[in-house]
Amino acid sequence: MVTSLLLTSDNRYLILNTDGFYVEAGRIVSASGEASWRESHERRCTVNATLNYPSGWAPHARKVTGDGYADIAAGGSGWHQARFLMGSHPIAPIAWATAGPFSSIYRMSASSTGDSGAPCGGSTPITLTTAINVHAGTDRLLTSYVTPDFAEMSIAITVDLDWVRCEA
Repeated sequence: MVTSLLLTSDNRYLILNTDGFYVEAGRIVSASGEASWRESHERRCTVNATLNYPSGWAPHARKVTGDGYADIAAGGSGWHQARFLMGSHPIAPIAWATAGPFSSIYRMSASSTGDSGAPCGGSTPITLTTAINVHAGTDRLLTSYVTPDFAEMSIAITVDLDWVRCEA
């Protein structure tokens, strides 16, 4: 799996990109053609970084969104959760969950309320954690999966930033 955290050139979005981040449960067929059964599967990804910015400015996380794709067999279930921290302040956790049968793109989103906790000018640590989980359905011939990678895109989580003028 390849993971990166990018700040767009206009400083408006933090984007967590993942590639190959998925979970699958149910009937799993190996490259050699051997089939096995996996009841459930969960993965987590945490990215820690430092956001540096000029004096007189402070970032505020306005909104957190995430997209993905799930194919859940009847009797199965899946979820995707994400949490963004700016310093030690949690900003708008987001979550999505469903029971099978389900086969579609999903979207999760939350707006931030209150202060982001970032100091005026300088830098602040940021942590973005995403987790996905799937439980197999009742048909032992089917596979269920959840992934933030869909439609040949690999954007898992986007944080919309506002920049606030402040006095250092």
